[in-house]
Amino acid sequence: MQPLNQELAENLRYDSPEFPLRAMQGQLRDYPSGMMPPHWHNELEFILLRSGSAVYRVNERDYRLVAGDVLFVNSNRLHFGYSPKGGDFSYSVLHFLPDLISDRLVKHKYLLPLISPSACDACLFAAAPGQTTAVYGTVCSLISLFLQQPPGYELHMLELVYRLLRLLEQENIACRPADETGNLRIRSMQTMLKYIQQHCAEKITLDEIAAAGAMCRSKCTVLFRQVLQQTAIEYVQSVRLQKSCELLSETDLSMTEIAGSCGFSGASYFVELFHQQFGMTPRRYRASLRESPAKVP
Repeated sequence: MQPLNQELAENLRYDSPEFPLRAMQGQLRDYPSGMMPPHWHNELEFILLRSGSAVYRVNERDYRLVAGDVLFVNSNRLHFGYSPKGGDFSYSVLHFLPDLISDRLVKHKYLLPLISPSACDACLFAAAPGQTTAVYGTVCSLISLFLQQPPGYELHMLELVYRLLRLLEQENIACRPADETGNLRIRSMQTMLKYIQQHCAEKITLDEIAAAGAMCRSKCTVLFRQVLQQTAIEYVQSVRLQKSCELLSETDLSMTEIAGSCGFSGASYFVELFHQQFGMTPRRYRASLRESPAKVP
């Protein structure tokens, strides 16, 4: 799991800044909350489901994935994932920045229209039973190359990235009109999420969150329900709990210090909420990470 910065954009790390492409594998259980937190990033994303089933929400639309499906998520779209039945799933994910494409013709004729705000937000490449799609095979090859890094792997990966762009171009993604009204709602939501991320260590009221999005309390409440399927205050608590998980993992701060750093009113309240959300105390969570460091999210 990658940390989120104060812009709520995922902080993706690259082996080399000159080659901004990365791949990783994971499981939903890597996230203590049982949900990939809402976020966005400049990168184009391809998430490939390896086992189980998942719901991936991109802006205001749900995409249901089963093993063998690949979902393309466009640049700077708000998205998060969870299990529809409360179970686990495993996945591989590929990210690359638009800057990876340096060819001027390809960038201006194909890439920039593809990632523009007016293009569609996501595209699901669903596999027929017992079969795979061309996107699936290409993404699998890219992930394998990235993880193994044989000699000359960058050249091979660039070749496959261009193939992915060709496959996306065939789907006419750049020509599918986006929901402009929905885009306005998402931009307001992103502004409010940034505000929460930046002020979660402080006391935050619903009025303050709504004001950050330039809307009234009732509209704010409805928007959070529509987009994130939770209230604004529930989201604030989830951000605080996620930050507490990071502090439990990365520091030796006491429960009182962590509670204060994350905006909880006191250590006892923090412990109560943490146990309610994750089924264990913060101390037990910290101990479990140190017993099994490979499972640290």
